[in-house]
Amino acid sequence: MLEMMSQVNSTVQLFDVASALQEQLAKLVVSSNTLWRFVEELQGLGPLFLFGGAIRDTFHSMLYEDVEISDFDFVLDSDVLPCGDNIERNSFGGCKTFLADGTKVDVWLLKDTYAFKVGQFQKEYGQLPNTAVFSINACIYNVANGEFVESGFFESILERRISFTCTDYLYDFPELQAIRVFNYVSKLKYDLDAEVEGFVRNVVSSQSMDSFLANLNKSSKRYDVENIGRLYRQYS
Repeated sequence: MLEMMSQVNSTVQLFDVASALQEQLAKLVVSSNTLWRFVEELQGLGPLFLFGGAIRDTFHSMLYEDVEISDFDFVLDSDVLPCGDNIERNSFGGCKTFLADGTKVDVWLLKDTYAFKVGQFQKEYGQLPNTAVFSINACIYNVANGEFVESGFFESILERRISFTCTDYLYDFPELQAIRVFNYVSKLKYDLDAEVEGFVRNVVSSQSMDSFLANLNKSSKRYDVENIGRLYRQYS
């Protein structure tokens, strides 16, 4: 009986946390006129979902210290991406733009999500959290109705610990994933579980820094060489 009451209390607390986060995200999306206008444009193309960093950083800021939300990642359930003079392709088949107020926005089509394209999951929005490599990103927010779907996301943020959610394509871009982990730790001061830390050490110890940079450049043009130096000093 006591165990059942504990489970009920945990469910209620999690519902309260999700409701509070839902309220904050609703405010965030309309906090900038330029962002909201772009969101409305995207919703005109199909169902729209916020994914990843903006949710993570909003929740972190609610619980701990404020962190800057530097960009927004959206997934669009449509056959067409938005187009315009200021919109260009990003690294993984979606598109990106900088809004008039400097906000960076990336948009991907649901059907073209990397894990879906390589055949790892069914192509449906409810599977998106399961495609996230890291637990702190394993959550989506339905912009239209505020619905959350998550896969260990709340637990990970509450424990301030980064673990794996999906490793199916981890070694397709190992350098990118390793520097992402390092950036998360630097920004959020979270711990790594043993498996994630072992992965980072393996990627770093298996190659020189020059080789790491050359491989990283194949999947990302946005990185700080000084950060990679710090990564090597800490994990090699």
